[in-house]
Amino acid sequence: NDVDKLYIWVESRQKSYSFNVFALKNNKIIPKEDMNREDFTVYEFLGEAVYFIRNEFKKLSEKYNMLLPSEIKIVFDVHTNNFDAKYKYDKEGEEPMSDYEIMEIWEKEVRNTLV
Repeated sequence: NDVDKLYIWVESRQKSYSFNVFALKNNKIIPKEDMNREDFTVYEFLGEAVYFIRNEFKKLSEKYNMLLPSEIKIVFDVHTNNFDAKYKYDKEGEEPMSDYEIMEIWEKEVRNTLV
């Protein structure tokens, strides 16, 4: 029942945070709505992500006097316990996309890499 990879997206805008996640299992994308199991729900996972970003990640940014990225994409490989993270900061004049648009584009990018 385990997934192979988790794709986690976090956005931080002023005082609001957005989170989303999807998974990869056997080369198939699993949307967050289909990730629920009896012992764990994706919403519990996202709740932990909210806590982490609001507290721990923010503390690190403040400690090192750095801006909190406006967007973070994390790919976590469940089998190797390795992750890759990409982040970016707001760009002036950049038209913001909706959460749905961002996840749709990212899922499409992942789908295009599958064999």
